[in-house]
Amino acid sequence: MKHILTLLAALLLAPVAVHCAEPPKAGADTKTLRVFIFAGQSNMVGSDSKAEDIKRFPPFVGLDLPQDKVLFAYNIGREEKLTSKGWVALQPVDEVVGPELSFARKVSQEINAPIAIIKCAAGGTTLGGDWNPDDPSGFKLYPRALQLIQSSLAELDRKKVAYRIEGFMWHQGENDMFDEKFKPNYGKNLKNFLASWRRDLKSPDLKFYIGELCTKTIWGMGNRENRYAIRAGQKAVTDSDPLAEYIPTSHDAVEIGGGAGLHYHYGTLGQLGKVPGNIAIAKFTHSGSQMNDWTPAGTNAKDRNLYPQFIAFIQESIQELRAKGHPVELAGIFYHAGENEMSFGPYRRDAAQWLQSTVAQSRQDLALPSLRWHVSQQPPTDEKGLSRIDVTASLTALAAADPAFVHLKAFSLPPQEEKLVITTAGIVQLGESLAQSYREHK
Repeated sequence: MKHILTLLAALLLAPVAVHCAEPPKAGADTKTLRVFIFAGQSNMVGSDSKAEDIKRFPPFVGLDLPQDKVLFAYNIGREEKLTSKGWVALQPVDEVVGPELSFARKVSQEINAPIAIIKCAAGGTTLGGDWNPDDPSGFKLYPRALQLIQSSLAELDRKKVAYRIEGFMWHQGENDMFDEKFKPNYGKNLKNFLASWRRDLKSPDLKFYIGELCTKTIWGMGNRENRYAIRAGQKAVTDSDPLAEYIPTSHDAVEIGGGAGLHYHYGTLGQLGKVPGNIAIAKFTHSGSQMNDWTPAGTNAKDRNLYPQFIAFIQESIQELRAKGHPVELAGIFYHAGENEMSFGPYRRDAAQWLQSTVAQSRQDLALPSLRWHVSQQPPTDEKGLSRIDVTASLTALAAADPAFVHLKAFSLPPQEEKLVITTAGIVQLGESLAQSYREHK
């Protein structure tokens, strides 16, 4: 079986900035209502998603039901507008999944204060026209959104509910890319848009979270140059505005269908985002290698020395994620003790020592002295002579001496045709066991 070396990088990635709400600090205000504003065009609406499909995705079960503790006010649509007519419990509107549903659940789990969401969105609209603060045209969405926000906050004032505007979520730009006047001026228009909201809401420190336009849809793949122009405008604003953040969404799912293979919209799963505690996995393997090939010292067979490549791979993976704007936490390395070490006496004897040297040097080279290693081990070969070398006991001793070294004895995998080769069912079970190990020790 191949060695399995897996890097888990814990990311805060979602269609919108669920990380805008910081974990509560000692003595933090848990009474003041946090108000979040959601605005944009069709993907902010949640177009072509289906609330009834939420049940297909177990981590998000229940999001089709009202979230009674979350206040919701909305005005959604163009010619035919759906309005809440005041505050209601957060729930799908017109059986559509908007990003606010998973956002609210996530943020409610992270902070102790109550939250509320005000949403104004309409598909097929432009920042240069419909959302223009100074000269709105078309569906005149800037004044409509402003009126919705002001009336919703006024209702809170009448009820003597203490609140503060916590953040503004913006996902829009697809239609501006087709207008020769709007496209090159998107950054300029967005800067004015942010300034106008801070002025009109009397919130000079209002934070904005600018969602990347989806790169996987038929529009995203067929209009690369146009999308780039909008992204460049967005990034110019977020790079220069310390209170504005660019939120990557290229990792999110996209609906398949719509008559052209790919859709124009994220679809249900894309709107739901990722499972809480989002991760990235970087996998580095080398078939036929032995444990000493992975050691910092390596062997005389220098062309098989893998340690430098392995560490460089981890560092480059982290650097690439950060360059894309993702906060990264190196959550752990997963390693499977291969069959060769279990079957050849000299290697079986030195396996634990070799592995210990790799673990220690990796922590030093990655500047993570407490980096957790999850080491799984299949049953060692049971042959006369070999059995006198207790490799399992050696690995168990490593784990006992190192609190960041987890030894997973994968001794109950499904039966194998070959003594050492794990079957497909066994690989699946091994992956589940590694995931459980991570959950228990994170």
